[in-house]
Amino acid sequence: SDGTRAIVGAYADDATGGSDSGAAYVFTRSGTSWAQESKLVPSDSEAYAYFGHSCSISSDGTRAIVGARLDDATGGGNSGAAYLFQRTYTGWVETAP
Repeated sequence: SDGTRAIVGAYADDATGGSDSGAAYVFTRSGTSWAQESKLVPSDSEAYAYFGHSCSISSDGTRAIVGARLDDATGGGNSGAAYLFQRTYTGWVETAP
């Protein structure tokens, strides 16, 4: 990483999907200070999916992948899912659920 962005998962966050739906926070460094840049949540957020249980950001800070360990995805109940996000000029956009 170039060291100017970091991502932190908060899988028990009661985000848009309800209890423990989860979120991931992107922070930007300016000098010696860090500030929240964005709060990421999936487009199909659901309770107890634990989105943010695992997450990673690309070395250039423009792409992120966030896991939802207990998401009820195409594999059935609690099968899990991974979500891709891309940084644009206006913020972060989900590119693939």
